[in-house]
Amino acid sequence: MRQANALRGSAGGVSARRSVRPLRQCCPAFLPHLSPNVKELLICAVASSRVWLQGMSRRRFKKDPVVRFFNGKRERMVGAQLLDLLKGPLRALRDSEALPKHGNRDLLPDHILVAHLVAFFNPTAATLRRIEDVFESKDARKRFGLPRTPRTTLSDAQKLFDPSLLTPIIDALKQRLPNMSHDPRLDQITQKLLAVDGTFFAMLPHIIWAIHHRYDRPGAVDPRGHARLDLHLDLKYGTPDAAVVSGDRLSEQDSLADHLEPGCFYILDRGFQAYSLFGKIIEQGSDFVVRFRRDIAFDVVCERPPNADDRIAGVVRDAEIHLRGHRAKAGLKRPQLRLVELRCEGKDDSIILLTNRIDLSAELIGLLYRHRWQIELFFRWLKCTIGFGHFMSESLAGVTLQIYAALIGTLLIAVQTNSKPSVYAFSMMHNVVSGLVPAEEAVPIMARRMRITARDAERAKARRAEKKKQP
Repeated sequence: MRQANALRGSAGGVSARRSVRPLRQCCPAFLPHLSPNVKELLICAVASSRVWLQGMSRRRFKKDPVVRFFNGKRERMVGAQLLDLLKGPLRALRDSEALPKHGNRDLLPDHILVAHLVAFFNPTAATLRRIEDVFESKDARKRFGLPRTPRTTLSDAQKLFDPSLLTPIIDALKQRLPNMSHDPRLDQITQKLLAVDGTFFAMLPHIIWAIHHRYDRPGAVDPRGHARLDLHLDLKYGTPDAAVVSGDRLSEQDSLADHLEPGCFYILDRGFQAYSLFGKIIEQGSDFVVRFRRDIAFDVVCERPPNADDRIAGVVRDAEIHLRGHRAKAGLKRPQLRLVELRCEGKDDSIILLTNRIDLSAELIGLLYRHRWQIELFFRWLKCTIGFGHFMSESLAGVTLQIYAALIGTLLIAVQTNSKPSVYAFSMMHNVVSGLVPAEEAVPIMARRMRITARDAERAKARRAEKKKQP
């Protein structure tokens, strides 16, 4: 009787009373012959099992659709573990108004992002039809918690989706970035180091908003359209910090001027040389280093003789200059900058840099500009290594959505593998999404691979140094 009372308390009196009817239906002849204590125990056991099964059914299919049973234990499916990093942002995205409300729509904003992330980590799913085929599988839908994704529905959603709603997800992932290995000399700059540059993606000729008639060489016109990605790359982490997708209505200088942030140090190429842009950067409380175009008129205020470390770093000249012309006076409140000339190793020409930082050493200024090359390596990784560049939409919103999904995927690589984007990190994340490697095993595997890669790089560097010493 004591056991019966305990079971009755755990199952609830109402559930126990409701369990008498199915029990009598199952064994009407057997139930009257049982003793009262055994009958009470049997009724409470049936009630408890019904409550447990109903709760498990709700937890399994409603709250967590990507749970499976393995060796008697509940665990997340391997591919779905990646989405745990985006649980909160995805819930906020679903509650947002990224898509107009419609009573018959089952494809929600977070579903669209997850579908694009799966396509990013699986380069073979490069079209809407292939994405549709992936989620025709019940296992894939259960793994990622998505409904079917018909190509027509996904195409319409790309036109209606507001890509700016993905910015909080990018910001949330940036907050979770681990400490990346970088040149310790960059730590002398306490500001955020951002290299800014643009790259082009080919589009079809009939897309109106894209850039047309781009001259690749004198006398040759490219009839295709082009979408330009203006990327802000964090040099200490090697990951994207911000991105702007535009067509033919916005120059690189205007794009940067519209997206300036305070407390940053911008490293720019000579295409960003504009006095008005320099003035806006200084007004925002940020600094800059930009390559000199050699067509600026200036007066030398004073020469700063380079020291021994500067000469070893290739510094040829260091001077403070005063810019001449009405444009310099209109764009800069104080048109006095610093000029640093660097000699390139193995080349006859030199690189001339302009900066507003008078307090930094010329060696450090040259080092900052040399690290600007990381953004070119990122473009190469994005366009060549992983083959990103085929767009599934012709609208500006759809192209921006796909590029933002690629940037979110890049940040997921950095957060999950604790390494900068590389061909090894991308391959590992592809294995995680495919379900071949559990997410918790990706970090030690990538750490071992990075140690081997760093060791091989040091050996190759030593071999090149020994080769230079040989006559």
